Amino acid sequence: LSQDLPYLKRADHIGADYYIVCHSKLQHIDRFNHLRKNVATQYNSQIKNSGVTLPSISDHRDHVFHQYTILSNTRDELQSYLHENGVSSAIYYPIPIHKQNVYKLSQTNTTLKNAEEIATKCLSLPIYPELGVDEIKYIANLLINSRKNLLKRILILTGEKSGEIIAKPLVLEIKNQVKESIYISGMTGDILSPHIDETIID
Repeated sequence: LSQDLPYLKRADHIGADYYIVCHSKLQHIDRFNHLRKNVATQYNSQIKNSGVTLPSISDHRDHVFHQYTILSNTRDELQSYLHENGVSSAIYYPIPIHKQNVYKLSQTNTTLKNAEEIATKCLSLPIYPELGVDEIKYIANLLINSRKNLLKRILILTGEKSGEIIAKPLVLEIKNQVKESIYISGMTGDILSPHIDETIID
């Protein structure tokens, strides 16, 4: 949460070390970016029927996937489920800029519906050049299973024996919410596309 306007500051005594590290990594930047894109492509191809919105990958736009961010209507439950199964995830922007304390006085009557909605749904999955095929598959399977697991929890809590009563309305609600929201990912203007299937419960 920002209390003051941000400034870019760097202490002189670490400047040289910082330059050396950056210069060393920049020599491999193209390879790193290629590997990140490959991870994102594998995520998109493997995460099915999960009830989340995935980043779109287009032949007409380029994205290095510094972050791989999804949208979920049950974001907090999903993050807890991932954590329980040994997978870290992050919510980088939990509070929209216009809601930060430093801007509150000048933005008292500002409402940015898309930004506020996305802030409650966005979740970034692990992505880095060295992420392996088996790790990607494990994380993708967790997202698929998390959806089924959540719906089964709902059924247990409500005492329903059949998934049809709750599952179908929940899927329709998610579809409607996704249609109303537009998510611009990163600085490239990539629009996230929904991947939702009504066949969620076995």
